[in-house]
Amino acid sequence: MDDNDSQWPASYLRGLINGGTVKPGDELEYTIYFLSKGPNDATKVKLCDLVPSSTTFIPTAFNGKTPGDGGLPTGDLGIALALGASSPTVYLTNVEDGDRGRFYSANESAPLNCGTNTNGAVVVNITRSPDLPNLVKGFYGFVRFRVKVK
Repeated sequence: MDDNDSQWPASYLRGLINGGTVKPGDELEYTIYFLSKGPNDATKVKLCDLVPSSTTFIPTAFNGKTPGDGGLPTGDLGIALALGASSPTVYLTNVEDGDRGRFYSANESAPLNCGTNTNGAVVVNITRSPDLPNLVKGFYGFVRFRVKVK
C-alpha cells in the first residue's frame, strides 16, 4: 500500500521510519496500518506481524485500557486495534480466549501466513462475524503492540 494513497484519511500515518538510536531497555511501539482497497469487500482478513529479533513482546502494554473485545476480563492486554478510527477502538488479550488477538511465543506454531516464528508473532483477526464480517472499500485501521529492546 502506498502511504500517499488517496484512500488514507488525512494526516493518518503518524509513525516514524527512523526513530533514532535505540539501546537495550528502550520500549518501541509498532503500528501496522491496513486499508481495504480492492474492488470487492475483503473477508477473512487476518494480520500477522513477527516480533523483531533483539526485542521482547510486552504482554502488559495496554493493561488498564478499555474497551475489551470479548477476551478474559483478567487477561493481560498486549495488543491495540483500531477499526475505522485513528486511535484504538479495542484492546486485545494475548491468548486465545474469544477476542480477535493472540500472541504466539517464539517457535510456537503460528498461522502459516506468519512465516517462521523465531521471536514471537502478533496475530489479529480483523474481520469477525457477526460484528465485522467484511471490510468495505475504504475501510481502514491499525494493529499496535510494544516491545522492549534486548
